[in-house]
Amino acid sequence: MMLRIGLIYVLCGVLLLAGCGGASSPPPPKASPPTTAEPTLAAPTQAPSTAVVSDSLQTAEQTASINSYRLRITTRSESARGVDHVEIEGAFVKVPPAEELRIRYQDSAQSMATMVVDGVRYLQAGDQWLQAPEVAFAFDDLTLITPDDVTGLLPLMTQMGVEEVNGVRAMHYRGGKEMIPVVGTPGERLDVSELAFAEMNLWVDQATNVITRMTLTASDAASGASDDVDLEVRFDYYDFNAAITITAPTAASVVAADAGTAATSTALPGDALSQLLGFRLMLPTGSTVESSLGTTMVTVITPFTVAEAQNMVEHTLPVNGYSLVTRAEPASGEVTYLFQQDSKVVSVTVSDDGRGAARIQFITGP
Repeated sequence: MMLRIGLIYVLCGVLLLAGCGGASSPPPPKASPPTTAEPTLAAPTQAPSTAVVSDSLQTAEQTASINSYRLRITTRSESARGVDHVEIEGAFVKVPPAEELRIRYQDSAQSMATMVVDGVRYLQAGDQWLQAPEVAFAFDDLTLITPDDVTGLLPLMTQMGVEEVNGVRAMHYRGGKEMIPVVGTPGERLDVSELAFAEMNLWVDQATNVITRMTLTASDAASGASDDVDLEVRFDYYDFNAAITITAPTAASVVAADAGTAATSTALPGDALSQLLGFRLMLPTGSTVESSLGTTMVTVITPFTVAEAQNMVEHTLPVNGYSLVTRAEPASGEVTYLFQQDSKVVSVTVSDDGRGAARIQFITGP
């Protein structure tokens, strides 16, 4: 079995679906979030359903009749490596397009935030917002499986009865591991066929035929292997067509995408660092190159504090496709990270330059 244990493949320097935040992060979208208690289940009303027309089943993203909605995603995985817990809350408007996301993970010990307004994506880093129009967030990077993957599965599931979920009357469907599809890539795949237990539940809004809740529970605990994993994933869609207003950060708090290369006597390593990382890293105005060795090592001094630099590194690389392999503190005030993207390995060390600024060194190996 292959299950993603590091569920914190979430966004850039500060939340990806919202929120890696600092004190100045915008308040989350106003909403009454859905309750987390599971509804009382009625006895199954029928065997696996063949009468349901699943072709018309859609998600809130897909259906044209819903212009705005809110979303909550919770994931929890437990293994010998520990417990990963992620909560994502988002608000979305299709026309005009806008979104606001806030992510909290490790039982709210850390958070991050992002929003899109007028075609520009903003990512929060400390008390600043970074413009990142090229950055997008895919939920399947975090959960591997999403409601989009299961809209055609109702004929394979059992009707459990109508229940009140997320403020709507919804038909509850349940299915076992035999009907859960294999999703993901060879390196990051969700395949529950060999697990001791797996179950999927869907709740479909009767008024719109839209999924209002999806849950996936899987466990390999019965195998006794050292890499056993318990996994829980839950999507809640609610506040369909509610009045949602998403406002861009104030200009004073925004660092433009080009600001990192703008005001430095030594040009930032736009080419070298971009080639080293494979994407354009946004750094605040005032950042300078301390040293570089081709495209294999680049060291920069930034106005960030060490904590702000750590926050930026921990979230910017994952949102651009890197997996955090390890994190170590070899000395007081110094943190070294090892990230991997396919066959590329990048080491990032954050330390104090002795004058209250953060030194960030990037090294890539063959």
